[in-house]
Amino acid sequence: MHFLGKRPPSAPSLAPRVVPLVLFVVGVSSLLLAWSLVRPLRRISIAARALGSGDLSARVNLRSKDELGDVARAFDEMAERVTVLLRAEKELLANVSHELRTPLARIRVALDLASEGDVATAKESLVDIAADLDELEGLLSDVLTAARLDLANSPGSRGLPPLHLEVVDAAELLAGAAQRFRSAHPQRVLWVDVAEQLPALQADRVLLRRSIENLLTNAHKYTEDAQATIDLRARAQGDELVIEVVDRGIGISGADLPYVFRAFFRADRSRTRSTGGLGLGLALAKRIAEAHGGTIEIESTVGKGTLARIRLPIGPRSAANTFEHGALTEP
Repeated sequence: MHFLGKRPPSAPSLAPRVVPLVLFVVGVSSLLLAWSLVRPLRRISIAARALGSGDLSARVNLRSKDELGDVARAFDEMAERVTVLLRAEKELLANVSHELRTPLARIRVALDLASEGDVATAKESLVDIAADLDELEGLLSDVLTAARLDLANSPGSRGLPPLHLEVVDAAELLAGAAQRFRSAHPQRVLWVDVAEQLPALQADRVLLRRSIENLLTNAHKYTEDAQATIDLRARAQGDELVIEVVDRGIGISGADLPYVFRAFFRADRSRTRSTGGLGLGLALAKRIAEAHGGTIEIESTVGKGTLARIRLPIGPRSAANTFEHGALTEP
């Protein structure tokens, strides 16, 4: 059947109007997105180039909470760590140079006096020279030991093993450290409280004893009262051997506590080199403890004293790795 009449007009197509509008919106959105990406990327690039050229203060300081913000914050944290490491390296070089220069200058003066004086003066100068040489040897030994431990713990290190491990009788090690301290400081009373049964350790005997001696020496230097005692304690606690050195000295302020393990740092800045040491004792003790898989911590109160605590892992305890000893007491 056919209907007579005209065909109704078709509806106009919307495509010619919608498509350009969609393309315009997409284009604007793409430009805005590209601009939002380009600006932070440019800031990261500028900061990276500045840091690479030696500007250690270069930071991105991007506060956005998206992925680029995470990248920027990671960059800033890395830059801060690099800055701290480079500053520490410069401080270490400057301090070592200073500490080496002083005894070398004293040796030069002693040699000049010996060359111009009589036999008695020459002998006195030899004593001073020997003391200065011992100081130099101790300084170089501490610096080299710390560097060896740091190098061995760095990724990709292929040097000599940092530790010469052997089975170490903990009680015997502590007794030896106590004896050496008493010989060096006969006027100082040292109380030793060691549990009757201590585990054996897989450790470097020389380095571990050295870390304990450093803590004892540090306690002595910062205890001005000649009558004040120092305590050396040791006990097994779970799967750890806990060693504590307690003094009743000047203490360390809360502001200084975060820095006591930094090389050449002295909590009491009024002390001279002869009374205050070189500031390497705690730094080296920390590296030695960490090289053994342990930790070291400091608790202190100004005017009351300081407690230094070393924790060393001992692993599963058994009769095979435990030595029995009577308690070490003050003779």
